[in-house]
Amino acid sequence: MALFKVEEIINGNTIRINPSWKQGNRTGNKVIIRGYSLMFSPKITKKFTEESQIKLAKDVATQRLKTLLIDKYVQLKLGINETSDCFNEDESIKCRVYLNDVEISFYFPDFN
Repeated sequence: MALFKVEEIINGNTIRINPSWKQGNRTGNKVIIRGYSLMFSPKITKKFTEESQIKLAKDVATQRLKTLLIDKYVQLKLGINETSDCFNEDESIKCRVYLNDVEISFYFPDFN
């Protein structure tokens, strides 16, 4: 399985990798991580407005990804049922990301 170095954390669920990924005839270096959303579970955020919940969740997730992934090597995996909607118009791929064989969403139990 190929390893990709995480060079940048773009936001709370998007990273930039090197070398570029390749899937069929598409290629790119931007990855949207599947497995968690950028919303905290309701019991954590019940005292916040929806707008502040979103900002807080994005900030926390971005910082967590920086701590976990920056300059580390990860694996990218697509599930069988995830291949039909894995590409975005901005040349990114949506897939599961693994660090040392642990899916990144494991580190986000407080997110939906």
